[in-house]
Amino acid sequence: MKKRIIGRIGIVLALAVLLISGSCTGVGIFAVVAVSEKIDEGLLPEGISARPVAHISPGLPTDNYYFFASGPGIWAKNHVTNSLWKPIPLNSGGISWDGVQSMAVTDQKIYLALYDVNGDNYKVAIHTLDSFDGTTATYAYFSDQIWTSNSAGYQTIRLFCPDPLGAVYVNVMDHTGTYGSIDSEDNGFDGSSIYRFDTPNSASSWSDVNITLNDDELDKTNGTRYVTGVADSVSGAGVDADIRITATNNMFGQTTGILLDGKGDTVVNPDLISDGSIFEGPGIYTYVSTTGITWLPRTWDANQGAFIMSATSLDGGTLPMFASSDGITWSRLSGTTTEFLTTNFIDVSEKAAGQGDSKRLVLAGTSSYIDGSTSHIASGYNEIDITATDPSTWSVTTNWDNYSFALNTNYSVSDLSLATIIGMSIPENGDDLYASTRNFGIWKIDMSTVKPSWTRE
Repeated sequence: MKKRIIGRIGIVLALAVLLISGSCTGVGIFAVVAVSEKIDEGLLPEGISARPVAHISPGLPTDNYYFFASGPGIWAKNHVTNSLWKPIPLNSGGISWDGVQSMAVTDQKIYLALYDVNGDNYKVAIHTLDSFDGTTATYAYFSDQIWTSNSAGYQTIRLFCPDPLGAVYVNVMDHTGTYGSIDSEDNGFDGSSIYRFDTPNSASSWSDVNITLNDDELDKTNGTRYVTGVADSVSGAGVDADIRITATNNMFGQTTGILLDGKGDTVVNPDLISDGSIFEGPGIYTYVSTTGITWLPRTWDANQGAFIMSATSLDGGTLPMFASSDGITWSRLSGTTTEFLTTNFIDVSEKAAGQGDSKRLVLAGTSSYIDGSTSHIASGYNEIDITATDPSTWSVTTNWDNYSFALNTNYSVSDLSLATIIGMSIPENGDDLYASTRNFGIWKIDMSTVKPSWTRE
């Protein structure tokens, strides 16, 4: 059992929106807390929340910078000179936008859903950050498609890019009511549609969307669901059968979670039931809501890759994690409990730090959540041993004393060990892992050695 610090109960605040918005994307004006405090010498502001650290390579000098989004802006730092992080305004298309609603990253562009609120008027549009010269960011504005509020409601945007060499997915969610109101966030979701940019690095407008996916299971007529994650098992190929999309109508739904393929069609299981259920064996299905779906290449094991995802509702007495080699038949990982809500994964199995104690590791980021009237505090990350080829034998470790990745004494006394991890990233597939948190900033670790220590940016 992990240790708890009761005084940190404040971590659970604003968590309903975090869970609706997902680990790497946001929905609504409260998606990421804005911080107005000045950047301090060598430190990010106290209380800052951040999306995952990103890197794009359109050419110099942009290649020299890392980026993350938080509240009303983008932050950048020169990773070559290891400069301080500094904020970049969201000035695009002649408008100073209020904040980042969602974000996805290709190898050359950062896709952003930016929103603007002026009194009762709300709008959101897709932009790309194409370059940065150290002072000014160059944005492209998809001005041929702007979603605005009206008497029927409003839309929010969720962006996904499971492979930086592949497609960008756009999930347009419909809401009734007024943007930003508590009632609309809780009760106003009214279905969604999904689109795909197959050539996102050359797209310059909404008219460049290549595919409108089948949304029968998402729209208000049939499914009334939104997308919680996208994973692609073939790098850069975009083969529909190799893509898995998870969707639900409620992050804590026990019976509305489904699996879709790259066309938006429900996955057919070996019992020839085409309802998108999570198939665990003949006659054994579950429809629990899931998130964080990720493809693990496992190139060191003859490319025996696998999908992994996590349930966000109790199912069979636990909050299970599922893994699958083919995206059709799934296994529950041993070691999952009722305590830890997992929302994202990062594969560190090919790094020195990810091979401690003769294990190949994946880290599973956790989140605070509220179950009825009970608040659950986040727990940093858990470790998953994926050494064996068969996903059914993988196991989750939740006890710090048995961790193999970082120096345990360093991790266990840090704020990171009790933080909600919004997302983790390894820019340029280097040795530096960044963990972006809610309220506790960004953490960094050098994975080139065994048992390294975490430091705070």
